[in-house]
Amino acid sequence: MEKTLTKEKTFTELFEEIQDDVQKKLEAAENKLTLDATIIDAIVGIQGKGGVPVDFKIDENGNSHNEIKKTGCFGVTLHLDAYIKDPDDLYDVTVSSNAGGGGTWKNIKSNEHMTCPVKTKLVGETKVVVDIHAHVARSTIGHAYVDYTY
Repeated sequence: MEKTLTKEKTFTELFEEIQDDVQKKLEAAENKLTLDATIIDAIVGIQGKGGVPVDFKIDENGNSHNEIKKTGCFGVTLHLDAYIKDPDDLYDVTVSSNAGGGGTWKNIKSNEHMTCPVKTKLVGETKVVVDIHAHVARSTIGHAYVDYTY
């Protein structure tokens, strides 16, 4: 029997949450701009952090492909620290962004941390891909936790 997703977030919801947070901070920064400042000055000054539990679906081949496409990411660089909580397994993980950053990890154990920067585009669409391969687990829901700063 296939497990159902819990109330944890998907990777897409994670990036939507970060995007909303950046938008709010950018709007607040814009309200404080002087005549000599620019929108780029506001973007450079934005900082934030958070942590989110994330669900991912593992298919019958042990794979989980997660693709997030977002516009309006403001060119921020996300600094991610993530780990897979369960199922208890070994994993191969690749994170990539069409704007740069990401990383690849092989034979990562459950609860072992992976850290990387993920860049976003100032203009246009940012595409982030998270590919996970479980060595043993099949047809189930995995659970991860992602801490982020920007």
